[in-house]
Amino acid sequence: MAKRPGRQGRDGGTDGSHPDRDPPLRGRAAIEEIDARLGGLLGPLGEALGKIVDAAEQASREADRQAPGGGGQAGAEDATAGPLRATAGFRMRVGGQAFGASDLDPGRGRRAGPAPRGPAPAAPRTPEFESWTRDGLWTLTAEVPGARPEDLSLRIEDGRLIAEIAGARPWRIETEAPTSAPEAISAHLLNGILELTAQATT
Repeated sequence: MAKRPGRQGRDGGTDGSHPDRDPPLRGRAAIEEIDARLGGLLGPLGEALGKIVDAAEQASREADRQAPGGGGQAGAEDATAGPLRATAGFRMRVGGQAFGASDLDPGRGRRAGPAPRGPAPAAPRTPEFESWTRDGLWTLTAEVPGARPEDLSLRIEDGRLIAEIAGARPWRIETEAPTSAPEAISAHLLNGILELTAQATT
């Protein structure tokens, strides 16, 4: 692959570049420079890439000429700025999640990764409880540390009483319902001790 003549490094720059800074290379010139630094390692692949870049740049210039009001001026001002751009980066996979250079650089416009998830809600626990009926009065007591009265809910499903307590430490009690009406059950919760009472009708 032919090398681009007339370019030097930081010793003065024969191609009109600043003595301490070379202008950025684009298109075929960039591919030739890469191939030169790799000692011709690209070979036929580099030549093929150069042809692709040339075709893309030619198509871009033709589009500029045909655009209303373009008159070819945009293509003349920057003949090397085409729709094809080459970037170097990497991709890796960790735990089934793919990452790359663009994921680490927010300026590249790639979508952000998945938002971090908070801790999963704790599953309700069943506390130790006792229930009995005496003289027609049904009573249930249970220890539910950390429970608050406003987090308690009662319901009856298929003849079963379900008492649930939400919060950071959720609790759940399920037992045979003493009555078919949940509103007939009185609840008292204080200092982590739950007491339910009702007139037994079942």
